[in-house]
Amino acid sequence: MGEIYRLRSTSRLIGHDHELEEQSIYFANLKQLNDPMEGFRNIYFQGDETVWRNLFRHYIHCLHQVRILYSINGEREALTGEDIPVHVNFVREQNKNLVQLFEEILERIERNVNIRAFLTEVAQIKRKVNVDEVSLYLRIFHLVTLEEIQQTYADHGLLENYERYPNAARVLDEFKKSLALMNSVEDEGVQEVMLEISARAIEGLFLLQKYNWATSPESVNEKNRRFLLFDFTQAYLDRIESLIFPGWYVACFMRKCNNSSAWAKYAESHKGVCLIFETIMESGREFLPLREKIDSSSNVYDGETRRLEIQDVNYGSGTVEFDFFRSIGRLSRVDLMDVWYTGPDGKISECGSYLVSDPDEWRKEYWRNFSRISASKSKDWEYEGECRVVLSSVLDDLQDNRRRKLKYEFDSLKGIVFGIGTSDSDKFKIFDAIERKCREHGRTEFDFYQACYSRKSDDIGRYKLIWKFAP
Repeated sequence: MGEIYRLRSTSRLIGHDHELEEQSIYFANLKQLNDPMEGFRNIYFQGDETVWRNLFRHYIHCLHQVRILYSINGEREALTGEDIPVHVNFVREQNKNLVQLFEEILERIERNVNIRAFLTEVAQIKRKVNVDEVSLYLRIFHLVTLEEIQQTYADHGLLENYERYPNAARVLDEFKKSLALMNSVEDEGVQEVMLEISARAIEGLFLLQKYNWATSPESVNEKNRRFLLFDFTQAYLDRIESLIFPGWYVACFMRKCNNSSAWAKYAESHKGVCLIFETIMESGREFLPLREKIDSSSNVYDGETRRLEIQDVNYGSGTVEFDFFRSIGRLSRVDLMDVWYTGPDGKISECGSYLVSDPDEWRKEYWRNFSRISASKSKDWEYEGECRVVLSSVLDDLQDNRRRKLKYEFDSLKGIVFGIGTSDSDKFKIFDAIERKCREHGRTEFDFYQACYSRKSDDIGRYKLIWKFAP
């Protein structure tokens, strides 16, 4: 048996969240964690012509779909990144009219000499390309492509009037020339300098365009226009990250409970408590049994009991680097081949070779990398001595925070440490709750401790309280 600790405020434990009464543990999403770098992935793009062209084709389809949403609901509902359909296999679309419309958009873009030449230059890049550089390429590509999409709608009588972006074609043409020059240079250091010069010049143009729109009325429609024109590219790049790993959520614990700073931060300035959990050790791994709900709106934990593994956080190991084209783990084999790894000419990308050569080894490495990113933090947080349980689902069914409250077995709760500043009234409420639960579960022993300042070790110590409930 092992032992881990979880600091809690009394407001969560015996207040509005009823964590003690429900025996619940909440799994936070990344935005709710205190480190903004939590889960950061250093993604780069390195591939052959097939995957580069498919990236832009995928971008065109997503922009096309969001433009349709804007036409339908642009004045009523706000557009967000969640509206970008990055998981859709548009190759297998069954609606003939939609297929024809998208094919005409692709053909129209292909006929645009500047776009075609630009995509040819991008597709020749063999080096690692970071997300910022890909963002630059997509933003330059964006307005010209949007105009071609809208013109296709107009040709079909689906759009009467639409905005034109006369400067976009000129910017694309100028950058295409710079990119061709960069591709002719073999020294990657020189390429980076040339790219930086071009990027700064273009960034100024983008900022000026956005500024000119900033004075527009704050209606839903205007906000959606700005999203479509200026924010779509970044939202798209954020969304395609979801193609790599499933969403994951965290319940935080510690190996020790003697750090004063941790008590101050996570236990209401020492007025909270620390829960002591007993864990299961098996074959060198550590687990905590937790039970799910079948119905998230219910207060009954009637789902499966899962033994979730406890992982020690790895501090200062550096960010984990991933090649996007070789790390897409959220799509089926069919969808990967259709959308990402097969060109219009039927040519298969070398980036998808693992699907044939050794899919099992790729999958093992994929989950090893998932464990690395979900249990890594910077050196700055090392004082916490954190360990954690990670909750994830390939079904993406954990976005509802009610699904992320799991129930621990009462036998797993070994004891409670009261903080130095925990009030007597809160202690008494906790005494009452534990006594009631001990009776319900037939337990005759439960350990209570009082935290105190340890002069010997200059940290937070504890001593055991004499506590027995009447039989």
